[in-house]
Amino acid sequence: MNPGTAGSRKDAIRGLLHAQRLSEAKALARGECEATPMDPEAWQLLGTIHRSLGENAEAEHCLRQALGLRPTADTHFFLGNVLAAQNRFEEAVTSYREALALDPQNPMAHNNLGRALYRLGRHQEAAEALREALRLRPDLVEVRFNLGVLHAEQHQLEEAVASFRETLRLRPDSVEAYQSLGNALGQMGRYDEAVACYRQALRLRPDNVDVLCNLGQYLVKQDQFDEAVACFRRALARRPDHADAYVYLGNAFANQGLVEEAADAYRRALERQPSDAVRIKLATLMPVIMESTESIARWRAVAEQQLRALLAGDLVVRDPLKEVGVTNFYLAYHGLNDRELQALTARVHEKACPALIWTAPHCKKPAARRDGPLRVGLLSKHLYTHSIGRVARGLFAHLSRDRFRVYALFVPPVAEDELMRSIRESADEAHVLPPELQAARERIAALELDILFYQDIGMEPFSYFLAFSRLAPVQCVTYGHPDTTGIGNIDYWVSNDLYEPEGAEAHYSERLYLLHDLATLAYYYRPRVPEPLKDRAALGLPEDAHIYLCPQTLFKLHPDFDPILAGILGADPRARIVFRSPISQGMELVQKRLARALGADMKRILFLPYRDSFVDYFSLLAVADVVLDTPHFNGMNTSLEAFAVGAPVVTWPGAFQRGRHTYAMYRKMAIEECVARDPGEYARIAVRLGTDPAFRQATRAKILARNHVLFEDMAAIREFERFFLDAAARTAPS
Repeated sequence: MNPGTAGSRKDAIRGLLHAQRLSEAKALARGECEATPMDPEAWQLLGTIHRSLGENAEAEHCLRQALGLRPTADTHFFLGNVLAAQNRFEEAVTSYREALALDPQNPMAHNNLGRALYRLGRHQEAAEALREALRLRPDLVEVRFNLGVLHAEQHQLEEAVASFRETLRLRPDSVEAYQSLGNALGQMGRYDEAVACYRQALRLRPDNVDVLCNLGQYLVKQDQFDEAVACFRRALARRPDHADAYVYLGNAFANQGLVEEAADAYRRALERQPSDAVRIKLATLMPVIMESTESIARWRAVAEQQLRALLAGDLVVRDPLKEVGVTNFYLAYHGLNDRELQALTARVHEKACPALIWTAPHCKKPAARRDGPLRVGLLSKHLYTHSIGRVARGLFAHLSRDRFRVYALFVPPVAEDELMRSIRESADEAHVLPPELQAARERIAALELDILFYQDIGMEPFSYFLAFSRLAPVQCVTYGHPDTTGIGNIDYWVSNDLYEPEGAEAHYSERLYLLHDLATLAYYYRPRVPEPLKDRAALGLPEDAHIYLCPQTLFKLHPDFDPILAGILGADPRARIVFRSPISQGMELVQKRLARALGADMKRILFLPYRDSFVDYFSLLAVADVVLDTPHFNGMNTSLEAFAVGAPVVTWPGAFQRGRHTYAMYRKMAIEECVARDPGEYARIAVRLGTDPAFRQATRAKILARNHVLFEDMAAIREFERFFLDAAARTAPS
């Protein structure tokens, strides 16, 4: 031990500790403890050095030695930090409370107590500790940040955002705060703001792998695929073993329909980290745009083979929502019976994650139903200005409140707009579900619903995986995504006798329930056509051409549509076929396929830039000579909107209800002229409408005179009421 006073020796040790010369500091501090073993300050100092070196067991020993000699607030506080570093949070809480008993004015002790309580899931106590720390030191950055983390964990996202913004005001260079703020904004659906936060974090730390991955994932949500792919590649250049980054890269490719690239990325992820979830993603991977009917059959056969192989082995997925995160969305566009593939996929998920089959407590009780109105919950992620929101809105407003209590169940993130607010105000109760499956199950179970009515299953993963649980005695789905689910806990598929062909029961894993004589399964409000509308010149369309408009999304364009388009172009030299589409990989794939089918006539196909403007959209419908319905998967909202302006829609009823919506509307209007029996007749009807002004005008006049039967029809409400009462009566105990 060097000579000098004890105080000067400790000052020297502190100087070395401050300079991060930890090995030298440790040697001096150990000598001091050997020389003065009854000095608690020396033991505390040595414990602090061990903690800085990550030597937690040694640090704990030293601090307990110090406490045995003289308990102080600082020593209890430092011991709490050491215990927390070892994930011994219960003991850490005890130490912090001991420190605060001796010094209740220590804001960092309150802060660290809050962090430990948070890790124990004791969120209310954690919040109280953090708020007390803020009361003592409002400018303490760590407390602001930790409070934001706590708010985010409790899904108090507005409060989380406020805390993270205040953190950044106090510490503008905090990468962690920008990242956490981006995460909270992203969960709220505020993707532009989230992306801006991640970009700022990358300006501060350009190679932060977590931020690159987060930014890439939100760019995928905004369809900015090229930049997203670049983000994931930068992350992988930094960390080539990052299996999750390969998964994210695969997701970006899959969303574009680049299935070979997606499969390669998923396989690289599996090489780095085995994952049954990624194996499921590979098995269910499908192109967005199919090249031919033969390729449809080939991809489906491969999917079936791979799903059966998965079922034959062991499977473990803890959280399919986060780890798998996809549905069989594109199956519905193949023009085939999806029942077997959907049921097979559901069985894979059930085997991989048995926790999906969760039952609400009230569904286990054999007791008779309570008195009073039936409790009916309508659930969707799309209860806003979206096709689902538009078809669901009338049920919230017009179901009888004498017979039904209506619950709006919003899947987050919620898009706050006029239609969403209308639904929320019309419902008897409105609930935004937590973003985790188990928390959402428990929230719905607490409502003790009689009927849970999914407005769509299969469009997005949250409602799909939620549907595996038994959350109400009656669970049903309708045509928001018009395909069977394959899920055993969905009891009914609610359809309409005007939609379904003979033998339709074989198309559904659910029990098919038919409503009667409806044009659409909705109380559909007549669209408000904006005024004034634009003319052809303003829309970039030729004045002297016959405009055949197909307003559907490109993944609805089945290969069977290609020869119909060729027939129209071959019969009408002035024909121009118009699609609306964003510039995307999907558009390029469609263009390549059509070029093979159409040859030189491809130059008469126009792809208008997609603009999210009701004025442009209704203007297109109004100036088109003909609207082309897509075979196998018709329009619903698009046909109703076309009929609202009198636009004639040519349709060819398919073998499944999703290809018969427009046909049902025409039956309700008693109009036959635009309904084809085969592809050849489809092309002939379209060309007659395009080239014969008198026929076109007569058809428009007939549609305008009769389209009132499509809108605001209370018969749709009465039919749903009949179903709810009938289904509830069937499940009631005798």
